[in-house]
Amino acid sequence: MKAAFLALGLATCASAASDGPTAPAEEPSAFIDAIPAFEERLGGPLGLVLMDGSGRLLLGHRAEERMAFCSSFKPMLAAVVMAESNAGAVHLDQPVRYDPGALPGHSPVLARGRGTTSLGAALDAAMLASDNGATNLMIDALGGPAAVNKTFERWQLGARLDRRETALNENAQGDLRDTSTPKAMADFWRRLETSRALTDDQRDRLFDLAKRSTTGLDRVRAGLPDGWSAGDKTGTCHPDGHPDQQVNDVGFIDHPNGRDRYYFAVMAQRPSVPVREAKAIIAEIGAHFAATIGD
Repeated sequence: MKAAFLALGLATCASAASDGPTAPAEEPSAFIDAIPAFEERLGGPLGLVLMDGSGRLLLGHRAEERMAFCSSFKPMLAAVVMAESNAGAVHLDQPVRYDPGALPGHSPVLARGRGTTSLGAALDAAMLASDNGATNLMIDALGGPAAVNKTFERWQLGARLDRRETALNENAQGDLRDTSTPKAMADFWRRLETSRALTDDQRDRLFDLAKRSTTGLDRVRAGLPDGWSAGDKTGTCHPDGHPDQQVNDVGFIDHPNGRDRYYFAVMAQRPSVPVREAKAIIAEIGAHFAATIGD
């Protein structure tokens, strides 16, 4: 990948969508004090971050601990694909062939196809449906995990990609491969607002895809009050009962005042409860996010 690309890491100014935080309705310290109870209910560590458009942390717990990102890294991958298309290294409308009989698990969009798609359609499938086969097509088009990871490093994303789907979901104890931190995951969305690596239309497309995605409707978004809106990318590493499970939700929250946008990450590490219970707890956290932001 060409080093001439402008790094996302250079775009660190506050979001144009935010005029600063509103007055909090819930004291952040009260929620932080309650987090051990959330971790006890989950049966595992909980990393979370809520930040405003300037990057100021309103809430943070285990914010700098590395955890498996599972599928929540896919917006980062999509941003790299878009940046590479700007340089002509890849083309979003280029045909891409795949074997429908050799798709990784959870490839609902490509499984309905006939072995040919486009890179742009694969990007949409990965964002909207978390399609793993589509994700691998993007990784391969960029030269593989090592090539993608070099761009992640150059953009200073605080995430590392080492494997393709679905191997990247392994989440073995002590393994730093395919991990990030809650702070880095939330800050990606904030920095995306003003990234010079992408055009305005490309940024708008990523935010729109996150809003249209349905995989997170039962996580943070389920806890937001009426009138609030959000977009996100979820990540779930294993089926129920697996000892190395991970349940994530990462994205942004739009205040009903139409001006302010906030950025969040919730990463439940190796919860012992069923995934549906972990999702319900994450929805509760979404309600606390809104209460912390305030009216």
